Amino acid sequence: MLRVLSTGPAWVVIDPDLCPLFVGLGVGVALLLAVFFRRRLGAWLVRLRLSERLFQIACVLLFVPLFLRFVAEARAPAPDSKALAALAALLLVLALGAQYGQALFVRLKKLGPLELFEQKAPELIERLNDVLEPLDVDIAKALHPPLSPEAEYAYQYANALIRYLEFSGTAPSSEMDKKRFGDLLFKLAQLASLREDWWVARRALERLRSLLGREFEGFKVAYNLGRAYLECAAGRADRNELLQKALNCFAEAADRNPHDWESFFWLAYVQVDLRMFDPAIANNRKVLELRHGFAPAKYNIVISRIKKGEMEQALADLLAIGPHDEQGLDALQKAASDDEIRPLLTHPVHGSRARWWLKHHQDPTRSLI
Repeated sequence: MLRVLSTGPAWVVIDPDLCPLFVGLGVGVALLLAVFFRRRLGAWLVRLRLSERLFQIACVLLFVPLFLRFVAEARAPAPDSKALAALAALLLVLALGAQYGQALFVRLKKLGPLELFEQKAPELIERLNDVLEPLDVDIAKALHPPLSPEAEYAYQYANALIRYLEFSGTAPSSEMDKKRFGDLLFKLAQLASLREDWWVARRALERLRSLLGREFEGFKVAYNLGRAYLECAAGRADRNELLQKALNCFAEAADRNPHDWESFFWLAYVQVDLRMFDPAIANNRKVLELRHGFAPAKYNIVISRIKKGEMEQALADLLAIGPHDEQGLDALQKAASDDEIRPLLTHPVHGSRARWWLKHHQDPTRSLI
């Protein structure tokens, strides 16, 4: 079982066939120590926190036979380089575990093909679920800003837990935990959108997509992520890049649900900002097919016409906005002071008629005939 090398310094090495035995003995001793410390020595050792060091003790017990096996392999007449590399990697991990304890391994997600210490993620996901589950599943329909104290607490607590997950490097590994975490990320994004905390909504939805792909709640995620990109673009140096991302999201949402007028409306809104006027006009027409008489869509068509220089058609589209339209009076009253409408109002040919139409509807008490 034990042999002494006949040449060079005296090295005591372990027969390779006995390594599994020593590994098993190390684990067994660690378990016995755990039971003994807990049942026999009581609170005194708890105060010394010795039980928390069982992981380090186990690493030391495993380190010794593997180190002797490494020495034996290194001194062999024809050492196996692959075995040496594998043993060196294991010894390094055990040395780190012996030095820093299990706190080090909580930070590690993967070591080669091995998944390590994933238990933190399900525990935190369960905490998130406990906080968010009492709220209605379709939060956008159940809550309205300002949020209730319960919803505000849920938002702050969930946001803090998700930040901790990101900071610690912990992530769900099983498909079930990924799905649960995705549901919770989506709820958090909805709450953030209601609070107009668009950066949090954007981050949550981006992480959701990287975790579960584009098919998980595809329409809802695409639409809400588009809104988040659009709101985050305001005043940013990378505004056009964010608008392009918003454009792609709204186009995806419209493709997934061709009966959702809001997707087409916001798609057209972004297209105007990106000076894609003809597609914007077409998509606003689509909005009007799905939501008849929706004045904001008509209004945006007028703006697209003005920016294209089509003043005659812009006037016709402005005159098509009537007080009986949905939000019609609001749109007509807004147009009188809107800088984007001003080129039409000051046009030498069509300006007078446009101004008359707006003035005609300035008095909100005027009889709607």
